[in-house]
Amino acid sequence: MIQILSIIFGLFAITRSSLTIFRQRKVEGQLAKWLGLALLAGGVLGFGIPSITGLSCLSVVLIGFIFARPPADEKAKTGLVDDEKPKNDNL
Repeated sequence: MIQILSIIFGLFAITRSSLTIFRQRKVEGQLAKWLGLALLAGGVLGFGIPSITGLSCLSVVLIGFIFARPPADEKAKTGLVDDEKPKNDNL
């Protein structure tokens, strides 16, 4: 069962170039495609060796957790651009 879900999430990540790790955190771009490929490979290989699927899912979640960012609409709410620090106007 987890192999099928891994394949589905892998295909979605590859086609959409976006992978949602948590509700308010996403991995986007090329990294999301690579993580989708890892999920897809883990799902396919997991039919022969089930532990591979678990290891690939765990590694994708850990890497995604490290590199996840807020979605674009949340960035627009805060007014921040990538890698920009909030400005303190009270100085």
